[in-house]
Amino acid sequence: MRTIRAFLPVLLVWLLWLAAPVCAQIAGFTGADDDGDGLPDDFEQAILQKFQPIWKLSAVDCDVLPAEFEPYLLTPTVRDRNGTIYGQVFFRGSSSSGFFVEAHFYDLWAADCGFLNSHPLDAEHVSALIRATDSSQPLSEWRATHWYFAAHEGTPCESSKTVSAGDLNAEDNGATVWVSWGKHAAFSQRRACNTRGGCGQDRCDDPILTHTVIPVNLGEPNAPLNGAVWTSSDQWPLLEKMDTDFSDKLLDPGKGPSRR
Repeated sequence: MRTIRAFLPVLLVWLLWLAAPVCAQIAGFTGADDDGDGLPDDFEQAILQKFQPIWKLSAVDCDVLPAEFEPYLLTPTVRDRNGTIYGQVFFRGSSSSGFFVEAHFYDLWAADCGFLNSHPLDAEHVSALIRATDSSQPLSEWRATHWYFAAHEGTPCESSKTVSAGDLNAEDNGATVWVSWGKHAAFSQRRACNTRGGCGQDRCDDPILTHTVIPVNLGEPNAPLNGAVWTSSDQWPLLEKMDTDFSDKLLDPGKGPSRR
């Protein structure tokens, strides 16, 4: 399900973009499309703001808060640990069920400072699959159908989970995300975080800080926005997290289209 587009030939990227059934106008937004994904950037920002999560963070996390990174540097370089959240929105597909976009919300940390397997730079995220009957519907009619919570992706401790937005009361707004101390894995419920099983040793103990912030749009891997050229750095696995988190089956009960 995860593929890395950053190393595809430029010609192939353009052909895929031209083939995607997206419109010049989405939900009434007609702004510039500087990341070249067929969605107006102002529409992407509106989606990020409508569905921005409510983060439940440890008030005493060993790395303090998610970090803001210096723009226009290829090497991820922390500017400040100030709680910055980054975002991404891209066209996911269309089917008889409607028109789908996917929104990612990245909490990026200077370090994973948990009890086991700690390391510098920690790229974490949650994402939402968002649907409208058709792309012309106003933003008020766009609804999340599912949320994905990334937890220890690609490790023996992986406990990532996809949850129906209806089960989270997060169809028209952001989900609540519980982030484990030090390891920064994401959970839809506090009790799931506090299981503390396996090698992740996750915990969401008091004191808890409730954090909401307008996300900064990263753009796309080959066309970063806001100076986020560090997304493609091989110092962390951020690039592979910028592809879809959702199965085609969630777009259509039968067979749905692939993103790329």
